Amino acid sequence: MEKIKLTIDGREMEAGLGSSLLLIAREADIYIPAICSHPDLQPGGNCGLCVVELAGQEDLVKACETSAAAGMEVYTNTPRVKEYRKEKMAAILGDHPHACLTCAQQEGCSRTQCSSNVSPDERCCEKLGNCELQKIAMYIGIKLDTPRYVYRELPVIREEKLINRDYNLCIGCGRCVRMCSDVRGIGALQMTEMQGKLVAVPKNGSLADSGCRFCAACVAVCPTGALMDKAGRCLRGELRRDISKPPMPPESWLVFNEENVDKVPGVEGVLQLLDEKKMVLAIIGTANLREALGEYLENEKISYFVYEEEPMYTSRESQLIQQFLQKHGRLPEGVGDMDDLF
Repeated sequence: MEKIKLTIDGREMEAGLGSSLLLIAREADIYIPAICSHPDLQPGGNCGLCVVELAGQEDLVKACETSAAAGMEVYTNTPRVKEYRKEKMAAILGDHPHACLTCAQQEGCSRTQCSSNVSPDERCCEKLGNCELQKIAMYIGIKLDTPRYVYRELPVIREEKLINRDYNLCIGCGRCVRMCSDVRGIGALQMTEMQGKLVAVPKNGSLADSGCRFCAACVAVCPTGALMDKAGRCLRGELRRDISKPPMPPESWLVFNEENVDKVPGVEGVLQLLDEKKMVLAIIGTANLREALGEYLENEKISYFVYEEEPMYTSRESQLIQQFLQKHGRLPEGVGDMDDLF
């Protein structure tokens, strides 16, 4: 691929001609928020959060859809860019529960009782604290005049096996649809309109009737609680490899060294191990985060890591659960039940 030179935020860099600005920025460790984008998928282009400013051009452009050209001067955090992103985020949150995101009591909140007397339908879902939309909203900032969320009473489907769906929490990013069709090659999902809101639904009513294989790849890329595994916490043992995750803000990455490993709590959780380009090498579920990281300290391929305490199931775990269900006709009851799958 032909190489060209451009600058992003004053940094000169070399990139492939035609590569998207979002991809180039990620490879250069320059964080650009994007809720409809995912490394495993083609750009969605519908959230508008990834806008950047180009020197000499009046209009802002979407980094996920704009190809690099020689001599480009790109600015990712100008006042105009920041304000535009806040407007876009306000539009997203206006149709998604967000009262908890601006509450001073959100840290440690049980979500069962609300000191501000916010209606349960207006509170954030159970992913509060482990939600991609929340993290991006905190990075961009939430406008004081963000519209209050109004509960639409859209369907909440909990009767089908393995996956729960709550259309009230869907933000219409389309990531699950693209994952199912473009990556998995199944095409069980589609975008449709419900009460003026764009949501992802099964093509033929139910997931089973739409040809869903319950691989949970859609759950893995959902940035909200719209799609959730029925099972609760992560299984112990090694999980899936060769998976890409949407990049987090820079402060979420930790340099992989003994000093940082020693700071990690010795509790159950999931590790993401990344190479020097911050591509995910492995995702590992473990009963002790610190001890598991210590076992990899001699691995020269690992440059960074991310950890989460008590996360939800990963896509691979969901695949293993589905295999177990097909083989035994029931859900696994514990780690021992999963031994034959590992």
